[in-house]
Amino acid sequence: MRLLCVGFALIFIAKTSSGLFITQTPTLLIRELEESVKVGCEHNDSTYYYIYWYRQRSLGAMDLIATSVGKGSVQIVLPFNESKYSMTRPDVKSSVLQIEKLESEDSAVYFCASSRAPCVS
Repeated sequence: MRLLCVGFALIFIAKTSSGLFITQTPTLLIRELEESVKVGCEHNDSTYYYIYWYRQRSLGAMDLIATSVGKGSVQIVLPFNESKYSMTRPDVKSSVLQIEKLESEDSAVYFCASSRAPCVS
């Protein structure tokens, strides 16, 4: 049996002027290859319409996986594949990232971020 570690950072971001908090759950997952995984992201301010999911492998660059601008609006960013990665946005203040058929290359830390305006890469 080969195990795969998928880390999800538990992030609390406080912006002093607005009091924004972002929470990701769960914080750590260990799965077998070929399984799937889901991680949730919630924040406390409905004026932060944009949600982003990033992946960071072994202290490397952060790769943008998916973006969303409001409830139901989701885009998986190339080179990530929609058959492997999906994002749902049940409401403005939450999102779920799902990764299918885990491979060893999926071992990474995954981050959720939110903003009021689009981020430019």
